[in-house]
Amino acid sequence: MSLFLTVVQMPNQALIRNAQTVELIEYGDFSCQRCREFQKVLTAVLPLFDGEIVYTFRHFPAPTDTSALLMAMVAEAARRQERYWAMHNALLVHMLPFSMRAASTLALQLGMDTEIFLDDLHDETLKQRIWSDIGQGHSVDVAGTPTLFLGTRHLHGRLTQARLAPLIRHYIDRSAAPVVGTVDQANGRIYWSGTGRN
Repeated sequence: MSLFLTVVQMPNQALIRNAQTVELIEYGDFSCQRCREFQKVLTAVLPLFDGEIVYTFRHFPAPTDTSALLMAMVAEAARRQERYWAMHNALLVHMLPFSMRAASTLALQLGMDTEIFLDDLHDETLKQRIWSDIGQGHSVDVAGTPTLFLGTRHLHGRLTQARLAPLIRHYIDRSAAPVVGTVDQANGRIYWSGTGRN
């Protein structure tokens, strides 16, 4: 994830602030019971940080569960008709096991063109997207679901609303803190914010 900085000019100083919203990344599996339960936590926490946080769901279906892979494919096929988040939410509450018939029913309920949707389910590029998410997960040592990252920090332990909300607030506040306190333009010295060093 690249870091974007903005420089705000002030009399005899420049403040450099993180201009990027914080990203909360979940590696999840639509058939995972813990992911389904965690969705309730996210539904309560994310609105508290509207405009400050971006939530990203990355697929990490259990390799031996055919329903999990089908559900990931269904979500990606829905993305093509701009119904990803509606399908994402529907999949997390749908009864298991999941089937092609269930996929068709959900697509119809969400107002999708079911013929295009069913064709898209056979498109290899959707599988490639899912495998890309899985590969990214492996590269950051994801072993199970749900696994969360706040920015670049891996969150560990059971994440309840009471625990997750303060973690996000702390991370956002830290990310927004100035990196550079002042710049003495006469001699080119930089005074680092909060460190007492130059």
